Amino acid sequence: MLREKSPLFSPIKLGNVVIPNRFMRSATCERRADENGLPTPELFKIIKNLAFGEVGLIVPGFFYINEQSRSSIGQSGMFSNKHSQAWKSTIEQIHNET
Repeated sequence: MLREKSPLFSPIKLGNVVIPNRFMRSATCERRADENGLPTPELFKIIKNLAFGEVGLIVPGFFYINEQSRSSIGQSGMFSNKHSQAWKSTIEQIHNET
């Protein structure tokens, strides 16, 4: 089967978002955040490589949502503006370049 004819490589609409293909990377815990739960350059590199490798939907990770819910050292946090701003530039870059 040719790639162009395979449903794996065809777009799909999920709500208001069009995903370019059917490949999804689910949330995992890479343990690549700093001591404050902020993403490190190494973690951004992992996410960027997935996007540039044409993974259609990337769930960036297993995040903790407040300081009491961290399950491991190196886990990413997402409970403050500082956390969301740390991800913003990488997400924008990926959306602009893919």
